[in-house]
Amino acid sequence: VCAFFLFSQSQEKESSLRQAPESAERWESQDWRQALPWIEADSPHQAPSRQQQKRKYEVDKRYHLDDDNLDQSNLNRYSLRNEFGLYFEHRKIYEIINLLNKNKIFLKDKRIIDIGCHRGLYCNLFAQLKGSSKEIYGVDFIGNFVEKAKQINPAIDFQQNDIYDGLPFENNNFDLISLIYFLDCIPEEDHRKIATEISSKLKTGGYVIIFDFMDSFLVKCVYIL
Repeated sequence: VCAFFLFSQSQEKESSLRQAPESAERWESQDWRQALPWIEADSPHQAPSRQQQKRKYEVDKRYHLDDDNLDQSNLNRYSLRNEFGLYFEHRKIYEIINLLNKNKIFLKDKRIIDIGCHRGLYCNLFAQLKGSSKEIYGVDFIGNFVEKAKQINPAIDFQQNDIYDGLPFENNNFDLISLIYFLDCIPEEDHRKIATEISSKLKTGGYVIIFDFMDSFLVKCVYIL
């Protein structure tokens, strides 16, 4: 189960919950070692470190396969040509547009950044909604993702960046920031530091869209509050 949140300094948060398809696998901490062989945690209940997360995205074949194939196996589950991947991305796109519509957020004159942009799918979604690729930015700490994103749409400003080094933009810069499966990759103890860095780049009255797992630390905090 996952959740979408839209935060703004001027509006109450909107949230939308959707159940993943029955074929989706629940991600249990006790299964991390078996599911992620590159993680060498001291305990099967220990969350992966930042470097282990980065290593996952560097070596896990599921994140690097060519999208243009019809493989329906679990290995290709993140492809839009895969039944699971298509369903999941469709649900995310639907919820993003729904949140924007509900809050009457127009993108035409907005500066937008997707942090953890992967191959740029959501940057291209924002470009489609905006009617232009100008002033749309995507950053990711995996170089291969950034290069692929640039090939798909050279007009969007894609950059390789690790947020731990600070975002390479001036403060008070963006009208909309999207964090899709991003905070789940940040160790809990670093959330405040990373949130401070992100919020410094957001314009007053700007928006942050967050999508993450329901059992993530941030989503739990939102529902407690």
